[in-house]
Formats: sequence, C-alpha cells, structure tokens
Amino acid sequence: MFPTHADYTYPFGVPRTYFDPARVALIPLYPDYIADYHVHFLRYIYYMCYLNAEGSYPSEMTYEELEIMLNDKVNSRCKPRIKKILIAEAPNVPATYFYNSTVPFIGISPFTTAVRTCLFPGRMFINQVDFLMACAAEGFLLLDLFPYAIYGGYSNTGANPYRNACKSAFCGIPYAYPINIINTLNSLICCIDDDLSLAFALIRFGNPILSDAACVTAITTWLAINGKTLVPIGAVDIIRPMPIAGASNYLRVVGQAGPLGPSAGLLAAAGF
Repeated sequence: MFPTHADYTYPFGVPRTYFDPARVALIPLYPDYIADYHVHFLRYIYYMCYLNAEGSYPSEMTYEELEIMLNDKVNSRCKPRIKKILIAEAPNVPATYFYNSTVPFIGISPFTTAVRTCLFPGRMFINQVDFLMACAAEGFLLLDLFPYAIYGGYSNTGANPYRNACKSAFCGIPYAYPINIINTLNSLICCIDDDLSLAFALIRFGNPILSDAACVTAITTWLAINGKTLVPIGAVDIIRPMPIAGASNYLRVVGQAGPLGPSAGLLAAAGF
C-alpha cells in the first residue's frame, strides 16, 4: 500500500519492455506520484475502510498521517467494505485523477461518467468529495494497473512489450513488477468483502490479461486462498453469454472498441 522508490521505478529498468527511455522521460517522478496521486488514493481507502464511509472526508490528511493510521495493525479498524473493483490503466494528470478530492467535480470523463451512470443513475453530485463519498459507500474501488502515466501512444498495443507490461503489472509475470494488482489486493485484504465483483476497464489490457494462463491462475489462486467469491458467479475469465458488437468476449472486460473508458451497461453486466 506504501510503495517505495525502488518499487515505483523497477519496471523502467527492465530491458526490452514497453517502458523505453523515450517514454520514461515524461513519467512523473516518485515524489510527484506520492504527492499528486497516491496520497489521494490512501485518503479514499482510509475513508471507506477505516472510517466506514461515514463522517467527513479526510481531504487534508497528510501522507505521513495516513501511513501511521493504515499501518497500525494493533488498533486497526479496517472493515471489508470493498465489493466492486474496476481495474483501469493509469493516472492521467493530477487535475483529472479519479481520487483527487481537491478539484471540482469531474462530472464528464471516460471513467467518471460510466461509474456514475452504472452505480448512481440519475443522481447529481455537487463536488468531487460528494462523488467519492458515494463511491466509497457503494464499496467501489478503481485500481490502476500502472501507477504511472504511459506515454508514447498505442499503435503497438498488439506488440509483446505492451502485453507483457500489462501482465507483469497484473500479477508480476513475466517480469516481477513489485507494484502489481495481486500485491495491491494483498495489501488491502482486510478491506475486501468475501463477495467481490471484478472487471477490467479496457479491452486493450483486459483481453491480454484474461487470455494469459499465468494471470488467470494468479487471480484464481488469490480468490481461493482468501475465500473470495466472484459476482456474478463464474471463473474470472468467464465468456460473455451473448456476444456484443465491439465488446470483449470476456464478461469481466467492460470496455468497448473506440471509447477510452468502460461501458456503464457492461459494468452492470459484470456485477457492478
């Protein structure tokens, strides 16, 4: 939950990966990531799982204060509030980061719009804090596959470097990325409900992950070891009952060809 500098920079040193020097030059430095992104994520976790999604939102809590509270295992008040996990791809810019509670409400964005339409149809939000508090009460968690922005375009999304980067960021295979989804889930285990909806926001990384035996085994094993059941019931790589034009054949991949975010309708079908 508290990545070190070495954790954050590890993928950039892996030879022949998607993160070549031309792209790395534009990726936020570790201190910027902590200040602009991760502190906002930790505030959300603290509000949802330690404050039970009640009371005032901790927009002013510092990284150091959060580290003390979230690492206090003896007096932990962690509650299994997380019920719906959507895996996205990366932070964008601080002003539009999903968990940034200090900015005006991001009412229209590829992710906010779909989440709001699926979870809160017809509901209006006055600011970003109001929206995040509602998401927390719903047990919703957006997890970024990569904790850094990826630059360089996606013209090579079919190439091995990108596919391998996605798989490594999910389960640490084929490259042992310290920051990966499985490790993040382990760090949040006390916060996760036994009945869990899980989905991948975009086809470009959802399909490579769910078509990879190592990735599927990793998440299936994690679910079994921790006594978690997927909602709707079925394997993580369950096939969609009825094909949908432009959508993945995997039920738990909720993006469609074209848009840069998930589909509200596909999110609903995946248990959200």
